[in-house]
Amino acid sequence: MKASQGYREWSTTEELPRGFAEWLNDVVREQEKEKGFRKTADEFGVDPSILSRWIGGMGPLNRNDIHKIEEKLGTSVYTFLSLARPEDVEPLDFSSTISTIVL
Repeated sequence: MKASQGYREWSTTEELPRGFAEWLNDVVREQEKEKGFRKTADEFGVDPSILSRWIGGMGPLNRNDIHKIEEKLGTSVYTFLSLARPEDVEPLDFSSTISTIVL
């Protein structure tokens, strides 16, 4: 597991949160009826095998993947992954550190 400023990454051996997998499975199955699974995966910008792993509750899932899901389904992805939404994450402030180094 890697976590940084509101993000978390899951490796191929880690289980994703159950609520996320169930939510994504429901969304994908609904879209699959209209477009087919491969087309749905293409619209998410991922290989169908990766999308299958996600709806099965397994990683890998990283920051770029989360962003792809957010672009397709909105910020609810953060809720289902138990992550802070990007707008809720405070940016790191290095100004005092930089001024100390410069002085």
